[in-house]
Amino acid sequence: MMNDYFERVSNIIFAHDGTLDKYIGDAVMALFGAPLGTDEDELQAVRAGFEMQQAVRDFNRERAMADQEQIGIGIGIATAQVIAGYGGSSQTMSYTVIGDGVNLAARLCSAAGSGDVLLSPTTLGHVRNFVDAHEMDEMKLKGMADPVRPYRLIKML
Repeated sequence: MMNDYFERVSNIIFAHDGTLDKYIGDAVMALFGAPLGTDEDELQAVRAGFEMQQAVRDFNRERAMADQEQIGIGIGIATAQVIAGYGGSSQTMSYTVIGDGVNLAARLCSAAGSGDVLLSPTTLGHVRNFVDAHEMDEMKLKGMADPVRPYRLIKML
């Protein structure tokens, strides 16, 4: 089940010029704008998130028809300057990103319900003309000094 799910969402990330950073248990961490950025990184990330939720709905329909367990995912997307590069130990290194923006995306992902794509205010600022998104109540997120008022993606325009 997980390999089938990972295959579907990974293909969506790649189709939108994203970089698959890693699988973390049942989660996927993707980057847009690293190692190479474009003027549409935020829009590509949001499109990918929207399409991932559509793919999970299709995946669940197929699984329901086969009388198999279904899944739900929540997605968090944040825009920020991060540090990108290879990190690790002398025995293994991998390309990744670190910084407050990574932590914000992870916290938004944790706060997202099944079927949700939550956008940071900065991300919404970049994609406002391409999405319908509803402002949510302010949230105090673990490890964040200031509360955040995310936006729930409703649809792509």
